[in-house]
Amino acid sequence: AVKLAERITPEYANGLTFTNNNVAIGYYSNGEYPNALKYFNEALKYAEKKGDKRKIASVTGKIANVYKARSNVAAALQYYFSALKVAEEINDKTLIVQNLSNIASIYGDQNSQDKALEYDIRALKISEEIKDEYGSAVLYTNMGIIYNSKKNIPKALECYRSALVMADKLGNKNIQTSCFGNIGSLYADDKQHDSALVYFLASLKGAQEIKDKNFTAIAYGNVASIFQFQKKFEMADRYYKLALNIDSAIGFVGHSLVMHQMLSELYLKKGDFKQALQQYKNYTTQKDSVFNSEKNSELTRYEMNYEFEKKEASTKAEQDKKDAVTMAEGRKQKAILALVCCVLFLVFIFAVFIFRSLRITKKQKLVIEMKSKETEEQKDIIEEKNKDILDSIRYAKRIQVALLPTEKYIERNLEELQKN
Repeated sequence: AVKLAERITPEYANGLTFTNNNVAIGYYSNGEYPNALKYFNEALKYAEKKGDKRKIASVTGKIANVYKARSNVAAALQYYFSALKVAEEINDKTLIVQNLSNIASIYGDQNSQDKALEYDIRALKISEEIKDEYGSAVLYTNMGIIYNSKKNIPKALECYRSALVMADKLGNKNIQTSCFGNIGSLYADDKQHDSALVYFLASLKGAQEIKDKNFTAIAYGNVASIFQFQKKFEMADRYYKLALNIDSAIGFVGHSLVMHQMLSELYLKKGDFKQALQQYKNYTTQKDSVFNSEKNSELTRYEMNYEFEKKEASTKAEQDKKDAVTMAEGRKQKAILALVCCVLFLVFIFAVFIFRSLRITKKQKLVIEMKSKETEEQKDIIEEKNKDILDSIRYAKRIQVALLPTEKYIERNLEELQKN
């Protein structure tokens, strides 16, 4: 499988992710958690190779589910936060709701009820926003559990009833089974054992119908607890052991811890102190393995990492927003500059046109002036020539006049001739 993964191309990665994911789900449903974990990890590897963030978030959340089922709280929380981070990056609200809800359940299991309620309320708000009735039903169920642990019974019943209404509408037996068990717990806490047994048996029937080993183990334990209160010790012993068998098979350590504690109390009431001591030892050993200071510090560290990364992402988003505004302003300024350039260009073109027109007009005026000057010069030349001609005529006339005798001269000569 490793060699194949090294040669696989992104085009085939999607199909391998789907195949391994389905195989893993099959193993998970059967309580075969090691095999489920193996195939979920294979699916995650191919999803990362393809770069499909939605599948990465989805498969990472399922790996967290396996660790949660095996009571590896720190690993489960780490994977849930990783899945939540990727889901928020792609703004997949369905996956965001799922992971917020799962993180809340982890805190609830660790008795951090206020923290659990905080995450559930965040998830419910988004779930109602996207009109996810299934997600809302699950969240109402989880919130009912938290309110129950806080002894707010009216609020818990309100949540369970809201969840049942949605589950009935959807025909979802998983949520119905969970709600039956939770309502049974409310009646058990109120010492209404007969009513509690009715709901616990309904929950057991539902768990067996949907073949959910976790629900079945929990239902066996709940039924056993009622038999113990009713002092039906043999029946209680039988149902506790049925629950423990399933817990051991699927690695449901957190639940088996409670079963050992209940069996220790049962044997004390029966007077079987040897068995009571053994069951108490089993309880304390498992308790130390599940709840230790190292795991609690890991829980804090993972949450702090997530909150830091979330704050960093928020800061980056704010910076991106500022950058977007700056870019928008830059684009606006560029647009204004382009408009100004266009106007200046048009002014330039108009100026060139005016300049050219003026130049042509000036040239035409110059030509006209030159022609006018030429005409004047020609006129002067003609006048000068005319003057020369007239002068010549006058000169010739004077000569002519000078050559011809005057009348007085002729008369005198005639008179002298007559005298002679």
